[in-house]
Amino acid sequence: MLDRELGAQLVAENLALQGISADAKDGEDVILINVGDTSENHVNHAVAGPTHVRLKQTAQGAHEALDIETASGATTLLRFRITALPETVDGVLFPQNN
Repeated sequence: MLDRELGAQLVAENLALQGISADAKDGEDVILINVGDTSENHVNHAVAGPTHVRLKQTAQGAHEALDIETASGATTLLRFRITALPETVDGVLFPQNN
């Protein structure tokens, strides 16, 4: 996370991404990021008041990071350990029915 006043802060490193969700009910604009696959290394990170969500890509078009910016100017950067071109993962998470 990069905060204008506090600077860069590392929240988690080298943990498996479990999920990303958005909660916009009742005006609670929050993006939740869950990483870690055991109770000992599980981290929940909430990004309150997101204003921009950007998928960062390499020059070749591979997904490398998710950039979430808030109204206060704080930025959360979720870097993917392995970049992958979108066409290389087609059907891996959600099998396609032919």
